[in-house]
Amino acid sequence: MQQYTSFISEHSAEFPIVFKIKEILRSDFNVICPIFPWLNREGSNISKVIHANERYMLLGLFPRRPKVNKHNYNEILIKINEEIVESAQIAEEYGFPMVAGCPLANNFKELANSPDCIWIKLNSKTDKFIKIDRKKLIADYFDDNLIFDPILLKDYVLKYNNYYSLDMIMDVIRDIKRLSYGNHFFRFVSYKPLYFLLQS
Repeated sequence: MQQYTSFISEHSAEFPIVFKIKEILRSDFNVICPIFPWLNREGSNISKVIHANERYMLLGLFPRRPKVNKHNYNEILIKINEEIVESAQIAEEYGFPMVAGCPLANNFKELANSPDCIWIKLNSKTDKFIKIDRKKLIADYFDDNLIFDPILLKDYVLKYNNYYSLDMIMDVIRDIKRLSYGNHFFRFVSYKPLYFLLQS
């Protein structure tokens, strides 16, 4: 894997991914609000009062950065870490989807121009290393956990159709943090998901 390296961070990858998700879901939801939740901000007492009568569907997202092959820039490697899958499995138990998303870009110009993204369903069968050849997209990939078509991502999100109060959402997020990392005393928590509050 040493021939693959990143030219951006996960935070830089977030921007086109968030834009893409809003674009994909806008025909089905009036509210598509990405949040990076702090329990004492988005989950604060004033926030709970303001949103007391609101209910939201929830989508979790782990942005992943594309690792580019140094010898062939069309080859991209995506790494899926164990703790990401653990978080997604807990989300599944609570009844909402959590995916990883990666922009299929190999330079800043592509990153700026709404690049195609790959969406990855996160579960125990998800490959830890996913190699993508940008010249062979869709046709040569048969992994059920990989989503290239935006319509299929939308279908995957809509099939859950569970609505939560903000109180419940913050409890779920707290539990995911606790359960994902609580048994790993020495683990540094470096992967934190974004969440989308969705309302039709």
